Amino acid sequence: MIKAKVCGINNSENLKSLITLPVDMVGFIFYDKSKRNCTLSSEEVISAFNKPHITAKKVGVFVDAPIEFVLKIHEEFALDYVQLHGQESIFYCQELKEHKVNLIKAFQVDDSFCYSNTTAYSFFCDYFLFDAKGENPGGNGIQFNWDNLIKYKSKTPFLLSGGIGPNDVDLIRSLDLPKLKSVDINSAFEIEPGHKNLDIVADFIYKIKRAEIFNTNSKLKQVANG
Repeated sequence: MIKAKVCGINNSENLKSLITLPVDMVGFIFYDKSKRNCTLSSEEVISAFNKPHITAKKVGVFVDAPIEFVLKIHEEFALDYVQLHGQESIFYCQELKEHKVNLIKAFQVDDSFCYSNTTAYSFFCDYFLFDAKGENPGGNGIQFNWDNLIKYKSKTPFLLSGGIGPNDVDLIRSLDLPKLKSVDINSAFEIEPGHKNLDIVADFIYKIKRAEIFNTNSKLKQVANG
């Protein structure tokens, strides 16, 4: 089933409502140049997630941050994943992995991007994230050419990001990419930076996951009926 990550949350009440939806990952940006830089306290975040019915994972997003800072936030917020959205090296990832940090490494993609450049990172990263190359490290609200993803040959699963909007469900569903495990949505689902429109988010996630559930149930029925 395609998972859903909602990134750039920076509103406590919005967060509490968001994680009651079937969201798999929630991203908090720890980058002071971002319009969505997280100002929530660790107590607010941990308290929101500390409910029996909440299954979403907490993801901290960093851009070329000192490793000491990443480890500090990782511990304070009890992060499930760290997403690296800058020019972090393989050795940087290796050091974080040695501290038992689960990693998502983001890559900015354009038509000239060489997907084989991700291969060496596979030893240390749980997921990759492919985002459109733009003026900012992320959150540019633009798409890259998703057709080029057929060039990706690594075994590491990835998240698709960059300008995904509410009307992209059918296009995403049409992608024949076995390693695509999740979509990462952000700016196109906002009331304002850091505050998501929950109705639009819920509708998008329902359509993405309902399509998968429908297809799975149809296959099961076909098997049952011989």
